[in-house]
Amino acid sequence: MKKKRSLMTGWYNYNHLKKILMIMKLTTLIIFLSLISLKAENSYSQSTRLNLDLKNVSVKDALSKIEEKSDFFFLFNSKMIDADRTISLKVRNERIDEILGKIFAQSNVAYTVIDKQIILTSKSYYETFNSLINPKKRQIIVTGTVKDSMDNQPLPGVNILVEGTTDGTITDLNGEFSIAVSDANATLIFSYIGYTSQRIPLNGRTALLVTLVEETKGLEEVVVTALGIKREEKALGYSVQKVEGNTLSTVKGIDVATSLSGKVAGLFVKNSTEFAQEATILIRGEEPILVVDGVPYANMSLRDIPQDDIEDISVLKGATASALYGARGATGAIMVTTKKGLAIKGLSVSVNSSTMFNAGFLAIPEMQSTYGRTVNTSTNRYNNAAQGSWGPPLEGQDVEQWDPISKSYQTMPFLPIGKDNFKNFLEPGYITNNNVSILQQGDHGNIRASASWVRNKGQYPNSLFDKITYTVGGDVRLDKFTLSTTMMYNKHTSPNLGFNNYKEYDPMYNLLIWGSPDWDVTQYEDYWLVKNESQNSSYTSGANNTVFLTGTNGYIAKP
Repeated sequence: MKKKRSLMTGWYNYNHLKKILMIMKLTTLIIFLSLISLKAENSYSQSTRLNLDLKNVSVKDALSKIEEKSDFFFLFNSKMIDADRTISLKVRNERIDEILGKIFAQSNVAYTVIDKQIILTSKSYYETFNSLINPKKRQIIVTGTVKDSMDNQPLPGVNILVEGTTDGTITDLNGEFSIAVSDANATLIFSYIGYTSQRIPLNGRTALLVTLVEETKGLEEVVVTALGIKREEKALGYSVQKVEGNTLSTVKGIDVATSLSGKVAGLFVKNSTEFAQEATILIRGEEPILVVDGVPYANMSLRDIPQDDIEDISVLKGATASALYGARGATGAIMVTTKKGLAIKGLSVSVNSSTMFNAGFLAIPEMQSTYGRTVNTSTNRYNNAAQGSWGPPLEGQDVEQWDPISKSYQTMPFLPIGKDNFKNFLEPGYITNNNVSILQQGDHGNIRASASWVRNKGQYPNSLFDKITYTVGGDVRLDKFTLSTTMMYNKHTSPNLGFNNYKEYDPMYNLLIWGSPDWDVTQYEDYWLVKNESQNSSYTSGANNTVFLTGTNGYIAKP
């Protein structure tokens, strides 16, 4: 269906120029006033999806093609949007806003969609009128600190929200925050897990000192003290929070610390972005001491304790931990109670197994596939010493290249055969947790033995982390005394953990920074040129074979 487009172009004589300019300004002003004030439904633009395959066409022709394939109608000034610019576009089943975003990417064109009508203009023009119609209110910066009312320690991670808006922030590790408000009399809402929320009107203030009070819920719960003695929480003279073991084993990772995130007030869990690395636990900015069944450990972490073997975890904060555990407990303590017995007598066997898969990415780096490595014009062979990927264009011309299959130089077409190297290199990952336990409960005590195996398969080829744990523990009741013991054996294995740094031994660095699209990573799985001596690589210096790094950890073992 052909439509007529009103294009405000052309040259006019001087006598009519002022009149035409006035009409254009008034028309534009009316359009923007309508756009900003009118609340039009975008049902058509949201539901309509288009397929386009355009090569070397002008922007004007591309817009005409969209009009032919839909009910959309464009209104624009050709001079403002550079309608004669040549583009190529191939889309399938995409919305109009996605298509326009690609057509006008990195240009000075702004677009507004009102149902079937689309108005195009320059960004500067749009911003000028928008600022006149909707001027921004003056922003006021409010800063402050949030602390615990009991020990006056800063609270990191407190949520702060401007009431009636979606504007918010959180406190840093020092409990400090900064937030912009448009009203000097706005109200801030402070909320934190385990603490009572507060609404604080600013009343013109720009600096605040806020103290939050812990909620007094669950006072009838029984907790374990520093000496391993069970007491009701309300009978204690200090603050302690308890997390049941069954809530930690619902979703299992390689580290129980990740399951504590968001469950304890004042506890900050920082997960590592590197494969198989431990999470960092902080209480008010410092690492707490780990206590297992009443015994403090300096050479042990939560990763060493299987999640299925944990009865509960209690978190002790403030100076009380220092009084109980000395200088090592100055910032707090994480007290772990392992499983030992049940109320039911007799023999019981428990088997637990779970697997989680990790596939896909939130965002994949977009790699250029137009240019290859530098080619030596005198020999018509690409320069092996040059790691850059901005040489001649990859147009199928014959170039002498390294052939990883024959392991020799061959004259082959210069093509972007490795444009999908990133996707082809990485693999789906998974975490599997398996636990078997046997418990014998009698009149005078109990004994429990368990075996746990955790495997984490990363998304690098050959990246594995195995953890095997054997635990034996029990209680023996002797009249007025009870003897308790826990023995644990851990073995961590990672045959090819690899490097993650700015070096030639980092697979991702070699693939994304030094790699070029003229070689295919899947052809280099046979990464030895001479067994244990030299690698099969398209480079003679600098970069390594990416598959070689994941297969050998970057080391060559001399025979």
